[in-house]
Amino acid sequence: MLHCTVGLKIGIFPSYHLTMSNDVVDLSTDVLSDLEKLYESKRYTDVSFHVGKEPDNKIFFAHAAVLCARSTYFENRLTGDTDVSNEIQKTALAFEDVAPDVFEILLR
Repeated sequence: MLHCTVGLKIGIFPSYHLTMSNDVVDLSTDVLSDLEKLYESKRYTDVSFHVGKEPDNKIFFAHAAVLCARSTYFENRLTGDTDVSNEIQKTALAFEDVAPDVFEILLR
């Protein structure tokens, strides 16, 4: 039997509400909300997307680590589609054939 004890300094994660069930601590309930706040704040972004054609175009800013973790398509586009590289190779991508409002839904 494996027994783990986890300690949290709540001051570090003030927005997390801990729920315990069968000795399991669930921190996932606020992750989606935290990612939404991060996206909306545009803080710490490291990649931009130039979407649409003029006059209906828009620039979006996002977080490469989140995109790569959630989408193999973006992981391949941002890392150069190579098996040898784990690093972001591109920091700006263009999608002229996509409507900005549709792309924003995709990012969220």
